[in-house]
Amino acid sequence: MRNHQDDKGTARELTVHDSPPQNGTAERGMPTQAERARALLIASGLPRFLWEEAMNHTTWLQNRTPTRALNGKTPYEMRHNKKPHLGGIHEFGTAAYVKDLRAGKLDSQVQLG
Repeated sequence: MRNHQDDKGTARELTVHDSPPQNGTAERGMPTQAERARALLIASGLPRFLWEEAMNHTTWLQNRTPTRALNGKTPYEMRHNKKPHLGGIHEFGTAAYVKDLRAGKLDSQVQLG
């Protein structure tokens, strides 16, 4: 396998088609992310069209989870040089209330969002 490098320093690796073992770490991680997102949607009872939000949430969690590849540190910690603050995390799919700016004086001031 030959590696090619462009003028910006990015190394391009050529692989044989239909060979999952040659896929990069990021490519192998996508099915795992999709499985986590599917589990979040099923557990929360939310509709499928929110799959992108579930994927974003799994990525957010993964970036704040320690990994062996970083000697027990999190990707967030490596990027920002500080441990992530995890206080106040809500479960995916938790009901959220939104302030209703058009509500009258005696109406409910919030709506389930």
